[in-house]
Amino acid sequence: MLECGKAVTSRMFMWKYRFSLVQNEYRNIMCYPGRILTSAGCLPLLQTTRNLGYIISLGLTTELANDINETVPFFISIKTAFRSHLKRQLHARKVNFTSSIVWACSNCTENIWHQGIALNISVYQDFVIFDYVDRLELETKLLSICNSNFLVAHKHQNYTFKLSKDVEALRIESYNSSKMGFIQSCFIRTIKRKTDTYVYSKVSRLLTCKQIELEITEFRKHPLKLIILAKAIELDYDEYDIMSSGKARICLETFRYIFKVNPKLTSDHDIGGLFRSFLLVHLSFV
Repeated sequence: MLECGKAVTSRMFMWKYRFSLVQNEYRNIMCYPGRILTSAGCLPLLQTTRNLGYIISLGLTTELANDINETVPFFISIKTAFRSHLKRQLHARKVNFTSSIVWACSNCTENIWHQGIALNISVYQDFVIFDYVDRLELETKLLSICNSNFLVAHKHQNYTFKLSKDVEALRIESYNSSKMGFIQSCFIRTIKRKTDTYVYSKVSRLLTCKQIELEITEFRKHPLKLIILAKAIELDYDEYDIMSSGKARICLETFRYIFKVNPKLTSDHDIGGLFRSFLLVHLSFV
């Protein structure tokens, strides 16, 4: 949900460039909702705003430096530390954490995880930031959290976890907790029915990149995968987004890579005859 703040005033271009599998056609270069396409790239419609909702899903890995004798309290420490890490990295104070899942394949009934074992944990977290923030800066920080480290303090010991991409982390939100596989694993889960009107954006590179839209006939959807039919190439869950129209969005750079489009022919500074249309928009907010 956007609120009035500092607006971006800039020229906005509707760029199209030639791409063809069978015949010449033009495709729009687009941006994530709430952003506009400018000569400087995709910029937030409102530079400063609040009430931004996100869904972040990551994997956490560590090698245990000590025995863990009580697994559930350790999981609670992980959840608390992860939330604190998010707030510190984003420089946000007013954050509402809604649904969350912390899950590991290890069996909680064993209740002891021994020193030296490699522990792999999946984390799924929804949250809303109520502070006024610079959206571009905030989303850049969100993307940088992956591949970073953070500390979990538990019973006077510190455990260093590495954050990384994890397909399972997004999948666990849809798991049925009554299934045997879920029961036998170790997890803490808080699922809140969303009664607010906030829009929750999945944290991925699609938040900030220039995008190309694919028609429904050009791909096949599998669980957390998108198959580009023309090239039989699979994209991971964080490399595409399905719009309400049923069409798929992928980053322009991904599109160029898949279809071997020459970047020089589609660069922002050398589009020349590839312009199909030009739109000058001045955005102003009271």
